[in-house]
Amino acid sequence: MNPITVTLFNQTYTIHEPNIGQLMEVESYRSMYTLGQYNTLRRSSLRSSAMVADTVEALSFFQVMCKGLSEAIKVQTYTELSPAQALELSRAFKKHVAAWYKRLEDSWYEDTEVSVSESVREAAKND
Repeated sequence: MNPITVTLFNQTYTIHEPNIGQLMEVESYRSMYTLGQYNTLRRSSLRSSAMVADTVEALSFFQVMCKGLSEAIKVQTYTELSPAQALELSRAFKKHVAAWYKRLEDSWYEDTEVSVSESVREAAKND
């Protein structure tokens, strides 16, 4: 799939299809930032939970796929982000990445008989 270009905090990044190591890293950051509660946040009906989950989604992805982002944002750790900075990341993710990434995920499973959700359900049964 073609790469996409995203501008964050006056820096432009070209984002290519992630490799498996990058996918693992994104998932690890999601879990780390939410202390393992990412899915709980996503299922919550609270507006604040949705905002945090959106921020974690965007931050985890951009942190892995946009090297040097922390220098562009001028923070030592991502937990120092202001709400305005978090909102900029979330908006950029939704506008430029979400649909592209969904098409990527769909393409990874188009040749299989098992959907992603079926894979997750099957794994949950085995836990």
